[in-house]
Amino acid sequence: MRRSAVRRARFAIRIAALVLVTAALSILLLCFRRHVPPNGGRLRIFWCRFACWILGLDLECRGNAAQYPRTLFVANHVSYLDIILLGSIADATFIAKSEIEKWPFIGHLGRSVGTVFVQRYWRRAGYQFETLRERLSNAESFVLFGEGTSSNGLQVLPFKSSLLGVAEAWQLPQPIAVQSVTLIYESLKDGTPIAESNADLYAWYGAQPLMPHLFRALGMQGAKVTVVFGSVIYSWDCNDRKRLASLLRDEISRELAQRVRKPVIRWSTDKPRRSLSKRYLRRKKKEAA
Repeated sequence: MRRSAVRRARFAIRIAALVLVTAALSILLLCFRRHVPPNGGRLRIFWCRFACWILGLDLECRGNAAQYPRTLFVANHVSYLDIILLGSIADATFIAKSEIEKWPFIGHLGRSVGTVFVQRYWRRAGYQFETLRERLSNAESFVLFGEGTSSNGLQVLPFKSSLLGVAEAWQLPQPIAVQSVTLIYESLKDGTPIAESNADLYAWYGAQPLMPHLFRALGMQGAKVTVVFGSVIYSWDCNDRKRLASLLRDEISRELAQRVRKPVIRWSTDKPRRSLSKRYLRRKKKEAA
């Protein structure tokens, strides 16, 4: 009962803090819109870092984010929290599914920082591809969740390759960089490793309803998350989007396999007792005589 009350209080305090900071930054964004990049720039990075702090998310980075002016970061997808984690370290615009645009509060935040919302409808595919292509040519970087949906964070689902076509060598007059990004939810704040039994505490996937999961995740003490920036592939080396999707997925899968905790098998160090056979007893009796 006491633990439940603590979680409710933690949830309320965090929501209140996020709303207040978001309102203040929104006013600044409106006042200085001409001086702020379309993706929110430093204001967005500050908000994401504040959100990580208030939610108790300890972030560790491995490797370096590509500094090329046109970079497509391709990541695995675990939770809605991935956005604030990556937004706190990567100066890039997010590509998200169109359903998120209709979410209260989150949809407004996405629109204010120039998020590209894509629809899973083939008639819109060409227009969305051209939009992404044009913005990349204007030296804007993006974060794309390659799976097109989220998982429990312990494995990587097959990648969707349609939007990766912008990285094919003939698509843009200037080359772009493509970099894999691996999100690994390592452990809870108290050190408990995240495994299949408790992955749902932060991973939001499948048919889980949003609000109950949001209440539970924001009521938790926090978690340790590792972000691994992989190798960079340039568009002049890319001739096939499906091959590129396979390479990126394999690299993320290898990083995830190395860091996801496996169950520990403890072997007993006690030596088994030696059975005293009749032959052994007769030999000992003969030696004593």
